[in-house]
Amino acid sequence: MAFEESNMPVQTCAPTSYRIEVSGWDSDQNFFVEKTALEWSELRKVVLLRRCMDKGATIFVRLLSDFALDDSYPLAYEILQVNYQHETRIYHIVLAQLHPLAQVEADAAR
Repeated sequence: MAFEESNMPVQTCAPTSYRIEVSGWDSDQNFFVEKTALEWSELRKVVLLRRCMDKGATIFVRLLSDFALDDSYPLAYEILQVNYQHETRIYHIVLAQLHPLAQVEADAAR
């Protein structure tokens, strides 16, 4: 699921895996930018990161696909779950996309 840019083991991406750039503030309040992959399924979205993140934190995900527009912009995601894998020293981060308040209010009114 990871790519050479992030110095993680190289694996073939499944059809539901997308190259991304993740940015935000880690658990130590240091800003970071890391290239990795987003594993997308109907049930959940997971990224692998090298730095510790806090549950409930917000990160930004930008698509890095060859098909992405040069002006692709980051989307906000909330961290729902953080699992550390000791053998790989990688954090498995489960995400949920955040939506603008106006959209949430409009959906609630329906």
